[in-house]
Amino acid sequence: MDIVALKGLGIGLLFVLAFVGGLIPLCCIRSHSQGMAESAITRRVISLLNSAAAGIFLSIALVHLLPDVRMIFDKALNITHGGEVEGGGMAMGFDWAGFTAGVGFLFVVFVEQLMMWCLESSERTDNTASDTSHLVKSTTRESDTDGHGEYGALRERSPSECQSEASITVQRGLDDLQPLTSFRAIVLLVSLSFHGLFEGLALGLQLEEQDTIDLLIAISIHKGIESFTVLLRFAQLPGRDVLKWSSLVIFSLTSPIGIGIGIPLADPSVNADALLVNGILQGLATGTFMFVTFVELLPVELAGKDDRLLKCTCLIAGFGLMCGLTQI
Repeated sequence: MDIVALKGLGIGLLFVLAFVGGLIPLCCIRSHSQGMAESAITRRVISLLNSAAAGIFLSIALVHLLPDVRMIFDKALNITHGGEVEGGGMAMGFDWAGFTAGVGFLFVVFVEQLMMWCLESSERTDNTASDTSHLVKSTTRESDTDGHGEYGALRERSPSECQSEASITVQRGLDDLQPLTSFRAIVLLVSLSFHGLFEGLALGLQLEEQDTIDLLIAISIHKGIESFTVLLRFAQLPGRDVLKWSSLVIFSLTSPIGIGIGIPLADPSVNADALLVNGILQGLATGTFMFVTFVELLPVELAGKDDRLLKCTCLIAGFGLMCGLTQI
């Protein structure tokens, strides 16, 4: 088979694998749409899947991405310094691969904290306005209950009204957290999309048919799993179907787009600047994987009292699965 036709086959194959892998959680998880018992079962399943996803992301960051970043930096620095670098992404005694991964991690932490600060500032403003309104209503209520004050007002409320107010309060808290949860899901989507784009670019730049086949097999094996894990985060967001389906289409197109870019650029010559840009972006993506693993997934799942050993088993299984697939 002609190598260009083989790469064209890879475009269609990777798109289908990513789309089907992401379609499964979107179709199976209906957030906030089931009864209480079903929601409890769904939350337990999602919690176990999140634990497995944490292991997968940890493996992607440390076993798959970080070594690739070091290899890319070695190639670029060898070209720039005439083969005098120490190896392992090192130049002038400094680990550039680890540095870019750390910058990616800290950048996401900074942006998230900035977003939380903005949300808290908005909440304080809303609470100030709410307290003023409540003071006026309390004064009016005291005059209407002939000196009984708040006790009289509470006595007049039915249990259903109190329960309704509690539900509104809980829902308001969930709504306040919604922008932060969406931000984290989008960060994960962007990082995996960059990774998929450069995977496709690497495939499109291959010059030998056998190398193209080997790389296509390696990418295909974990493409569906990556799509499943990233769309699992979006499937848990209430509402916003447009965001969920748009994310599925965007992620499914990243690797095919990378292949399409790489096909006309396939050239035996190697550009050091292009390699450095590739390595920096891949390193930043590595940092975002570490953030998702150590800040978002693991603290939440391991803090729960239920299914501790089962969650640890899923975590180890996800890590081992992705490590095994990386070695194929």
